[in-house]
Amino acid sequence: MASPGTPPLAPTSWHTEPSTSERQTPPASSAAGPTGWGPPACSFEKRQILGVGRPLKIDRQEVVGVVTALRRWLDMDHDQRHATAAGRGRRLEGALQGIDSLQLPGDGDDETMATLVVGIDEATLGRSAAAVEAQLLEGNPSIWCSCGDGVLNFSMYTVVDGDEEVIATRLREILQV
Repeated sequence: MASPGTPPLAPTSWHTEPSTSERQTPPASSAAGPTGWGPPACSFEKRQILGVGRPLKIDRQEVVGVVTALRRWLDMDHDQRHATAAGRGRRLEGALQGIDSLQLPGDGDDETMATLVVGIDEATLGRSAAAVEAQLLEGNPSIWCSCGDGVLNFSMYTVVDGDEEVIATRLREILQV
């Protein structure tokens, strides 16, 4: 509570409460805030409001990075990107052929093959797809995939060419084939 003759603290528009020495007593003719007292309307430009917008602050480097990434994304040949990922999916599927406890999609279009969905015959294998996913994550190298109802989903967009063999080898080790 302010003592008589001392203006109240600024309304909630200030991030931090000003100390006694920082309090402003507005002249009678000033453009005061909504409660009749507070920083003048132009104080944001004068940097008199402490802490406003700090959580949203970004550097010019971050803006340049976002603009550059957006330009690259818009200029990218997405058909080629899908075809490359699908090629990796087809190579992974080929490397997994002959494993009885897996159901493979067969040759599909680029969209189907870019995210390879590998079915797990949980009854034959004696463990769930989630258990296989956990073993893939815990292994060296750690292999990340998503697990659904009895399936493992491998996004081939994030796989480097040649790593399809690493994934297949690791799956064969886990499945003991």
